[in-house]
Amino acid sequence: MSNIRVGSISAENGTDPVTLTKQSAVKYFSRTTGLYTGFVGDSLNASSLTDVGTGVVTVSFTNNFSNSNYCLSGMVLASSGKMVTAREQDAFVGSVEFRVHNNTGADSDDNITTSILGDLA
Repeated sequence: MSNIRVGSISAENGTDPVTLTKQSAVKYFSRTTGLYTGFVGDSLNASSLTDVGTGVVTVSFTNNFSNSNYCLSGMVLASSGKMVTAREQDAFVGSVEFRVHNNTGADSDDNITTSILGDLA
């Protein structure tokens, strides 16, 4: 078995850090509060959020995606049967609207963590 051990990864010029232009890199992640008042802990490419209503939050990106065909995932940080969804018509190059559902399918305010794979503009 082989191991790769490095102290850092830099761009071809040897000095600049590698940018997030590779297709396999996560281009956005965040964790939001259940009342959608802000981000918790670290985030990447998340500029702001807007509480749209019970269980609905719009997250705006610092850097736009090249199109709205990105792949997103999310997880609700709660103790019972809940999920995060996003409708295709609510995904844009500069933002996305997430909906959080409880185990009966009703919209519910809960902390969520989300990430997106896709190409930046």
